[in-house]
Amino acid sequence: MDRGAASVRGLVEAAVRAVGERALGVEGLHVAVDGQPPVEQHWVADVRRDVSSASKTVTSMAVGIARAEGLLDLGDSVLTHLDHLASASSAGVEQITIQHLLTMSSGVIYRWEDPDSDHPDDPARDILSAPLGAAPGSCFAYRGANTYLLSRVIHACSGQDLHDYLVPRLFTPLGINNPQWLRCPHGYSLGAVGLHLRTDELARLARVLLDHGRWSDQPIVPADYVDG
Repeated sequence: MDRGAASVRGLVEAAVRAVGERALGVEGLHVAVDGQPPVEQHWVADVRRDVSSASKTVTSMAVGIARAEGLLDLGDSVLTHLDHLASASSAGVEQITIQHLLTMSSGVIYRWEDPDSDHPDDPARDILSAPLGAAPGSCFAYRGANTYLLSRVIHACSGQDLHDYLVPRLFTPLGINNPQWLRCPHGYSLGAVGLHLRTDELARLARVLLDHGRWSDQPIVPADYVDG
């Protein structure tokens, strides 16, 4: 083991001790540095599990890919792509752009609190018809509803569900085979949550972002989008 690998191993061992001493409830650890073989530690079986809000980052990656394909622009109004919901939208929604959804600055304050996301009506319609809490672009409010709307935008502009759109463009190139993404009752991937991955699969996605959108020298997400 060379000095660099030994240093990484030492850091991981120190982290493992700290997790045990502090009872942090960590399930898995994956560390990769400068092309060295990754070092992993698992406290439970490394099965696919919901990566929760890390799903939002993957949805954002889909937006970057779709922009590169000319399917959307960050300045597009959300109603450009979801125009069938325009008549039901509340005042100010016409000003919400894809950029606003990405940055959680849309003014949307709607909370989707149904157990297991089992929403009885069209979630996008209900999100866009609810009164805004602020003018789009004026302030930050963390709401998963923003990212669910991005999932719907990807479907509208590509003709494919978010999960299906990403399979050949992101998941398959990274060797992430058939990942599951929970869907709303209308069949759309949740976007904000619900993507199921193993620890090393999530690490591969992180590696793409650290490498400015590339994987094994193959461009996956445009660098200007990742770095912007």
